[in-house]
Amino acid sequence: MASKVSSSISKIAFVNHTGVVSGAERVLLTMLEGLDPSRYQSVGFCPTDSDLANQIRARGVPVIGLEALQARFTWNPVRLVRYLRSYLRVIREFRNAPRLRDAHLIHANTLRAGLIASFATVGSGIPVIWHLQDIMKIHPISTAIRWTAVLMPGVHVVAASHATAIRFKGWLLRILRGTVPVTVLHNSVDSRQFHPDQAERFRVRRELQLTDDIFAFTIVGQLTRRKGQLETIRAFRNLVPRFPMARLLVVGAPLFNDDHKYFELLKSTAADLGIADKVLFLGQRSDVNSLLNASDAVVVNSHREPFGLVALEAMAAGKPVVAAQVDGIPELVVNEVTGLLVPPGGDAALTSSMARVCSEPELCQALSRQSRNLVETVFTSARFINQLEEIYLSILGDRGAALPNAVESPDVFETARKEQFSDT
Repeated sequence: MASKVSSSISKIAFVNHTGVVSGAERVLLTMLEGLDPSRYQSVGFCPTDSDLANQIRARGVPVIGLEALQARFTWNPVRLVRYLRSYLRVIREFRNAPRLRDAHLIHANTLRAGLIASFATVGSGIPVIWHLQDIMKIHPISTAIRWTAVLMPGVHVVAASHATAIRFKGWLLRILRGTVPVTVLHNSVDSRQFHPDQAERFRVRRELQLTDDIFAFTIVGQLTRRKGQLETIRAFRNLVPRFPMARLLVVGAPLFNDDHKYFELLKSTAADLGIADKVLFLGQRSDVNSLLNASDAVVVNSHREPFGLVALEAMAAGKPVVAAQVDGIPELVVNEVTGLLVPPGGDAALTSSMARVCSEPELCQALSRQSRNLVETVFTSARFINQLEEIYLSILGDRGAALPNAVESPDVFETARKEQFSDT
């Protein structure tokens, strides 16, 4: 029989270091929507006057404001000092935030948020999840972060992919094996939100003035060099002579540092290559599913990609995906089965694969069918939430009714994924 403690509601404090909504923040919103409110009480900590705060509130979750963290990896000593000061301010603010001490668990949705939460709660005994949604860079600061995870009590790492987990561990955590618990929890997509919708496809294509004979490629993401929009535009230029009715939809906006200069470079490159009329810069959009429906194929050409949420959303929408074979991408895009993988940085290979989806409708249909099936059976929101709640229970111990199974191991997940296409 469960004790009073076992049946009580666990209070989870979610912290995010920025108020901008991108991939990691969409995952956070999925968590807030999916957690069982009879077992978990959530509160969000993030910049209060932000898109993320508004979307959290819209889900019935209270928000406590934090200053946006200004910190990135850098070799510049002046910037490094400025970023350190930003960390100290946000850590102090979070440490003094109302309702923090009531939390049974802190779920930090990014590595930066994890550092804030761990330093702010030193001595409190509150366990902290570092939810890694990015690939750790090769940098001395990365080694310092690993040592922080080792030395800070109560740190539990959840990684969005095996690639993310491996990069986070580095040589240090491979040597100090078992000192920091690391669990792989692949992201998911709500197939009720991301799904094929012909009516929406026609509506958006009319809005964008895309006639029926136009083949529309879409690349979605923050306008920054690591997302590979520049190389995609160059590869697209080589496609145009063969497929003059092709179009490239670039969805996203510059957000940080010198990204605005990169945006200007993208526009000038399209103009210099003579394809400015075929490349549509659509800016930041909240209707990504609608744009995916209006597309005929989706390109993910990142230099680094911890998981590839956009690829998964495209697969849910039934769109063939052409993706760079980097980091976590091969964990969901199986070459010639759920998409086409190309070597990173290979413009010619990218052009060739884009040409294939333009000219091989049977291939597109097969990729769409198989990728949609993978999403509906493996990358479901229900499965993601179930695994997340098991992680919470494994950390909180008696704070909830025990589930019959332990957190699913990466090997079990990988086996399930492969079994989906064992006969293909």
